[in-house]
Amino acid sequence: MLMIGDIFYIMLFVTTAGGVLTVLSLAASRTLRFMPPLWFSICRMAAYIIPLPAPGLYLISPEEHSWVHGYDNVCILWLWGILFFTLYDAARTLLARRAIRNYRVCDDERIKEICARCVGFAGMKKMPSIYFGTLADPACAAGVLHPAVILNEAAMGQLTDMELTAVLSHEVMHLKRKHIIWGRVYDYICILNWMNPLAWIAKKEFDVECEIDCDARALACLEGRLTSADYANTMLRLLRLSAEQADSQAEGLHALGFLLAKRRIELMIHKPAKVRKMMIVFVLAILLALTILFSLSLSRGHFFPYPAYQGAPEYYCT
Repeated sequence: MLMIGDIFYIMLFVTTAGGVLTVLSLAASRTLRFMPPLWFSICRMAAYIIPLPAPGLYLISPEEHSWVHGYDNVCILWLWGILFFTLYDAARTLLARRAIRNYRVCDDERIKEICARCVGFAGMKKMPSIYFGTLADPACAAGVLHPAVILNEAAMGQLTDMELTAVLSHEVMHLKRKHIIWGRVYDYICILNWMNPLAWIAKKEFDVECEIDCDARALACLEGRLTSADYANTMLRLLRLSAEQADSQAEGLHALGFLLAKRRIELMIHKPAKVRKMMIVFVLAILLALTILFSLSLSRGHFFPYPAYQGAPEYYCT
C-alpha cells in the first residue's frame, strides 16, 4: 500500500501541473482567440502523466513514509475510480467494435474512387476500410489497429463529388495525423486523472483542436482543387442534413455542431498573419515555461529530500 500511496502522491503532483497548463492555455486561447497547434496539445497531454521535479529530488522517497497519513482512504477511492472508468471504457470499446462488424462495407464505386484520390492527396500509402453505418455524424474516422472511415449512406448520397472530397479528405487526415491514437491515449490519461475535472476539459478541447488541425491540413492537401469557401459550404451542408435527420433521430450532428462549425469556419477564413503566428508560438512557449517553473517549485516542497533536510542543522540551548 505504501508504494501505491507514493504513486498516488506523484499523480497528485502531475495532475496539478497539467491542470495549471490547461487553465493557462484556455485563458490564453479565449483571450487571444487562437487555436494552439497539435504539438502544444500533446505537450498539455504529457503534463498529466510526466512529472517534472527539480534536479536532485526523489519522486519515491527512501524514507519509511513519504506521504501524508490518511491518504490511504483517498488512494483506495482513486483506485476504485480508475477501475470503474476502465471498465466503462472497455465496455464502450467492445460495443463500438461490435457495431462496426455489423456495418456494411461500402460498395459505392464513386465514394471509393474519391476516397482513393483523397488518400493520394494526403500522401498515405494504404487506403482505409470504408463502411456505411448509422452513427449520428455523417462521417467519422475510427480504429487504431485497423483504420476505417464510417459514412452515413443517406447523407453521402446527397453530396456532390466536391463535397465528398472535402468530407473524405477531412476523415483521411484524422487517420494520417494519428488523432485516433492520440485520442485513445488521452482517454487513458483522463482515467488516471479522473478526479481532476480539468483533465476532462482538456480532452474535450483536444478533440476540437484535432478537428481544426484536420481542416488546415486537408485544405493544404487540396490547395488548387478546393477553396476555403467550398470547404466551409460543405460543413454547412452537413449541418443542414444533420438538422433534417434530427427530427427522426434522438441526436443530431455532434462533431460539426453549430458553435464548433462557426469556430472552424472563422479560423479557415481569417487565417493568422505570420506576425500573429510568431506571437502565438511565443505565447505557447511562455505557457510551457511557466508550467515547468511551477512544477519545479512545487516539487521542492513535496519530494525527498524535503526542505527540512536541506537547511543547516539547528541547535537549541537549554
